[in-house]
Amino acid sequence: MFALDHGRNEYNSLSEYNNNDDTILINYYKEVGQHPLLSKEEETELGNKALKGDKEALNKLITCNLRLVISIAIKYMGRGLSLMDLIQEGNIGLIESAKKFNASMNCRFATYATYLIKQVIIRALDNKSRMIRMPIHISIIYNEYKKAVEHYKKIYEEEPTIEEISKIINPVSKEKIRQKMSRRLHRILSEDSPEVIAEINKQEKKNLDKLSEIIKISSDPISFDMAITTDSDLKIGDTISSKDCYKEYLDNEEIKDLMSILTDEEKNIINWRYGLKNTKKLTLEEISQKIGYSKERIRQKENTAIEKLRIRKQYL
Repeated sequence: MFALDHGRNEYNSLSEYNNNDDTILINYYKEVGQHPLLSKEEETELGNKALKGDKEALNKLITCNLRLVISIAIKYMGRGLSLMDLIQEGNIGLIESAKKFNASMNCRFATYATYLIKQVIIRALDNKSRMIRMPIHISIIYNEYKKAVEHYKKIYEEEPTIEEISKIINPVSKEKIRQKMSRRLHRILSEDSPEVIAEINKQEKKNLDKLSEIIKISSDPISFDMAITTDSDLKIGDTISSKDCYKEYLDNEEIKDLMSILTDEEKNIINWRYGLKNTKKLTLEEISQKIGYSKERIRQKENTAIEKLRIRKQYL
């Protein structure tokens, strides 16, 4: 969330970028500016009340963060939607974030809401520019690819190869791989050792293959909502795993760092649900019998933990 002085700069941006819609945008921004920014304590109080069904608290949490949507929407201008359309889409993400915000996650509301606001805007841009709808994790990486290509051409004045762009948007950390391989082989390796080089090449090829696949399916005239077979509920988009699109090479130390934000109870639930730390994957029913909570309560705790991990991941 930006401060009021920052807000005045955004006001100037609105006039600069939208000459045809100045009146609507300026009036909207003036209205948004009438709502004061919230302190962390106020966010916590409003968030707790909103979770309990207090509509007035929910509305205040939303209206006091409308300027956050404007600051995000401006960054997506020139991609097929007007600024007001982008703001309207972003407000949908803001509303959904306000409904789900849990102050116990120990983060500011703006940090929590930014992720969903961006997702909704990207989805709207994708739907506007395509006859078909792509899964959001594919849209994000494909948009990053196009942005990187344009940036590359401006700098080098030539068309980049897919290999070059793959290394730009999905860089492989040689040092992290060196550390991982050293732990695996129980000896200190250098970055130019054969084992490390082989693993780096393997990871770079995997990243290149995934990017190539995304570029291909992004231009295919098929619907990702199409069922694979006539008697199946499984859709084409469901077969493309979001976990394969992670851009960073996570080792045990990074996973440990990610999990550090969770309570002991949340760590246990995540470990059991996903079979981490050499544990067996357990169902909600099995975890319920193990710790005495209802299945719905465990699901809520799992969702809260996942939101914490998602926010923490942005800062690694």
